[in-house]
Amino acid sequence: MPVKLFALHAERMTKETAPLVSALHKRAYLTPDALCYEYLANPDASRLYYGTDDKGTVAASQGWVGQTLIHDGVPVPSLMTERTLLSPAYWARADYRQFYLDSLAETAAATSATFAWGGTAALKAFARFGFDAADCFGHEVMVCGLSPILAVIRAPESWKWRAYHGALYGLSLAKHWLSLPWFKRRRYIVREEVPSDSELEAFMCALSTAHPDSYFMNYTRAKLAWFATDNPFKKREVVTLRRGDALEGLALVDDRGNRLAVLADCLLLHSANADRALLDLARHYGRRGRAGLYFWGNRGNSYIAALRQGLSRLGALPLRKETAQLVIRGVDADGSAHPPASALAMVWSWSPPL
Repeated sequence: MPVKLFALHAERMTKETAPLVSALHKRAYLTPDALCYEYLANPDASRLYYGTDDKGTVAASQGWVGQTLIHDGVPVPSLMTERTLLSPAYWARADYRQFYLDSLAETAAATSATFAWGGTAALKAFARFGFDAADCFGHEVMVCGLSPILAVIRAPESWKWRAYHGALYGLSLAKHWLSLPWFKRRRYIVREEVPSDSELEAFMCALSTAHPDSYFMNYTRAKLAWFATDNPFKKREVVTLRRGDALEGLALVDDRGNRLAVLADCLLLHSANADRALLDLARHYGRRGRAGLYFWGNRGNSYIAALRQGLSRLGALPLRKETAQLVIRGVDADGSAHPPASALAMVWSWSPPL
């Protein structure tokens, strides 16, 4: 006879109740201030729910991070599923599925979102929540100097890890030299700057109409501040790529102390010639001690595929297979009304800012 599950009482997190959710997660980086930044400072409306039992004990959480995308020139509200957790003490006792779906319906109605997505390795759980999954994440690394190799050799990892990554980085460096980058003149001016809202709006519209089969993150100055420039929890820069005064590229770059420029996002109007823009980006960061580019994205997406081809022409190699998969569902009852996973030009920045 199946066990009857009890319903969780759902509450929305506030600044005052953030310590309760932080205590549930037991992660050093998920402090009350960090959770408040993730959900209460986001310019796109977001909600973090927590569930309690009849005694008021916090047993579960579920977050919905508002992310406005843009598709063929039209902004599209969407939700990213995050902070999905049921305390082990309540496994097989609490009806977490209903708590999850109720919070999704309530948040979607408040934000006008039409679909939800995320990245996870918990595929069975998300299948029960009505999500479709796609195994589409890939990593590339392009090394153009010795410093990333030396950083790998000195890393506090196992000798097997250091030997594998050292050999891979060395092979990438050799491929990069064989691409003869010295004979390619600079095409773009790379600057650390945040464009105006009007310039960003025009750029995002042009980018999305040039790639009408893809959904991109729709950046505004407020969104870039939340992701990067005003973010107290992650070191991230915003750079532009210009030809003359024309904005033709925008990148968000992480500094993880590994002597690589980690591309959290890279938006280029002319993706067919991505290698020229990526080379100028690599040169910019090479002068700042980061002699290479690291990229992660949805390899099933046509725009991301063009970037990966550009990186490959510069010597990039696939680094490792990602265990997580992209999950997506509509906000309708059966979850079927959503774009294909391959339509999302998903990269590192499509994640919380923590």
